[in-house]
Amino acid sequence: MYRNENRSCYAIPTKDADLSVLPLEEIRKYVDEFRMFTIYGQNKTFFVTRVGCGLAGYMDHEIAPMFAGFGPHVIFPDEWKPFVR
Repeated sequence: MYRNENRSCYAIPTKDADLSVLPLEEIRKYVDEFRMFTIYGQNKTFFVTRVGCGLAGYMDHEIAPMFAGFGPHVIFPDEWKPFVR
């Protein structure tokens, strides 16, 4: 996790060290780790981007459902709202 005095960031990998796209099952493991992080950080607000839907090439409907059931302090892009709540 990257942190400076005003902001914190959490990265969910979608590519490996060789920049090969990770399979969905592996990305899901990282999303599950993030889920635990958000549970312990309920005093923070998390803004999630369209993880995996850019350079990794996945579609919203493939990635977004992994984020279903996160707490109300986790904010998602409009494109994901049909899949996450």
